[in-house]
Amino acid sequence: MMIPQHTRRLAAKINQPGGITEEEAVEAATANLENVRERTEHQLDMTLQQIRAIGHGLQSPPDPAAVRELYSLSNSVVGIAGVYGMSGLSAVAYSLCDLVDRLRTVKTWNAASVQIHIDSLLLMQGDGPGREHEMQIQQALRKLLDRVPVGAV
Repeated sequence: MMIPQHTRRLAAKINQPGGITEEEAVEAATANLENVRERTEHQLDMTLQQIRAIGHGLQSPPDPAAVRELYSLSNSVVGIAGVYGMSGLSAVAYSLCDLVDRLRTVKTWNAASVQIHIDSLLLMQGDGPGREHEMQIQQALRKLLDRVPVGAV
């Protein structure tokens, strides 16, 4: 089996002296994250407002395009919040993704459950009042989510 040329070049470069240490790389990445924190938090706020608007407009049966957008935006919140250590917000957004996915799979809709998740996201936003009760909120959402069948994929 022949090893591709680009793989051999990469292996050669890896073994050359120079570069930065793992610690330096982590420090540089952390500094880069801090440089974009304000813009990212603004984008996160805008995404949460989009989720809120979509949630208010969802009827039963919901528009499939709106449901896909709700899922996509919630998934974005999971990632962004996770990167910036907002574990409570990330967990609530993940729960919303899970709920939407389950509802789509079993081909039903529960607007109240979706709205409770969206309201919980907004409570968890920034230094919102939900931050001090994030474990209780997550537990309540888990109980709500457990009532929705997983369904066959």
